[in-house]
Amino acid sequence: MATRTKTDGLDDLHAKVLESVRDLVGKEADVDVGWLDESTDRDEVLVQVNLADPGESTWDQDVTNAIRTAVRTATAEIMPSVVATTRLVSSGDDG
Repeated sequence: MATRTKTDGLDDLHAKVLESVRDLVGKEADVDVGWLDESTDRDEVLVQVNLADPGESTWDQDVTNAIRTAVRTATAEIMPSVVATTRLVSSGDDG
């Protein structure tokens, strides 16, 4: 079983997604980017967007859709052969 060693583009993708997400929701967001499964040759990355707790409400569907669109756009621009899976996590989530 081969372990993925290529990291080309992950740092650039992280920076682009972080910039895009923070433009949408402010500085209270952080982003983690990594290979979905390093043991395969499939080009799939996991982009986890960590959002601040929205308080008594939930994040607006328009905002979450905009974040997912920003991730797809950044991935297409930085790593066009890669498929990105987006996970949105609120700091108020229990798991």
